[in-house]
Amino acid sequence: MGVRMALGTTLDRLRGMLLRQSLLIVVAGAIPGIIGAQFTGRFLASLIDGAKTIRLATSAGLALFFALVW
Repeated sequence: MGVRMALGTTLDRLRGMLLRQSLLIVVAGAIPGIIGAQFTGRFLASLIDGAKTIRLATSAGLALFFALVW
């Protein structure tokens, strides 16, 4: 960040760059995590009587919520 500031970038551009890079990492982890959780939940629901899976919209909403809080 210091090098970019020394080369003349503005604070707004630096913040935008850091936000884009951070959100890219969050999305890159959230998508496989949600898919894996869905498959694992369905597998466990098939093994346990009365167990219910979480809907995809709920998982995606939770991931979005955690990304915004972070």
